[in-house]
Amino acid sequence: MFCRRLLLRRSVGTISLRFAHTTASIPAAETVLQAVKPTNDDAAIHVTWKDGVSSTFHRAWLRDNCTCPSCQHPTTLQRQILTSAIPLHPTGHASLHANNSVLSIDWDDVVSGSDCVRSEFPATWLREHAYGIPSDGYDSRHYRQQRVDTKSLWGNDFTLPSTTYDAMMDNGSGGFKDGMAQLQKFGVLLIKHTPSSMDATEAFARRIGFVLETIYGRMWTTRPVNPENAYKDTASTNLALGPHTDCTYLLPPQTQTKARVASSMASTSSSGCGSTRRTRSSFSATRRYRNTVLTMTCRCM
Repeated sequence: MFCRRLLLRRSVGTISLRFAHTTASIPAAETVLQAVKPTNDDAAIHVTWKDGVSSTFHRAWLRDNCTCPSCQHPTTLQRQILTSAIPLHPTGHASLHANNSVLSIDWDDVVSGSDCVRSEFPATWLREHAYGIPSDGYDSRHYRQQRVDTKSLWGNDFTLPSTTYDAMMDNGSGGFKDGMAQLQKFGVLLIKHTPSSMDATEAFARRIGFVLETIYGRMWTTRPVNPENAYKDTASTNLALGPHTDCTYLLPPQTQTKARVASSMASTSSSGCGSTRRTRSSFSATRRYRNTVLTMTCRCM
């Protein structure tokens, strides 16, 4: 049984939130804005692209996500603006520039940590980061935005989504993007035909995110063949495990992934697949069936 822990974090800068996205695939209609209009309460800005798609962005969200050199370090991409200093309802004039390919906002006030007075958002960046559309029209003062990537709850008719290891590892087929989209939507994904080796499992883990260092190291086996590889953990015993959060002694709870290769999918012991109940996020692979199950649970802030 192999174990991995990964930390998944949101993208920074202009990196797309869509998995495995390439700018070459962006339709021309998504690169040009047709109109921009503030909401009636002026708390948000409604934009429409050339293809007719519309979305609304809160001014506070736009101010918080400015990627100019003053708000975001151009080399390290680290934030320099103090989020807590951003007004709840920042004000500023919005307009279109560069042949309607850029939304510009001239802010009325500066924010601590940055001397930025103007934010620019390319039409493609806005399209990639559009987080919702008004549910009852942007003229409503109390509109409620729906998420673009809505989650799907499980019911009696739920069918476990699946893909293959090769599809997830292929850079050109789009299989990784499709697989991660299913994981985002359903919270679980079956990966079939997974090679039963530690190296293959690590390669797949790194495909999802970087491997975190733990008190056991980055990689280990729960069934060591020699004392040098042995480690002490109640998860590998028959002791009962109550509800708990893993690794809080090491780092604050985040979105985590735990991977393992067990001897049988039917195992219910804490050293087998049954232990997936204990993790915030987990994926499991079996030598017998050569499958991997990805599950993801995000921490609520």
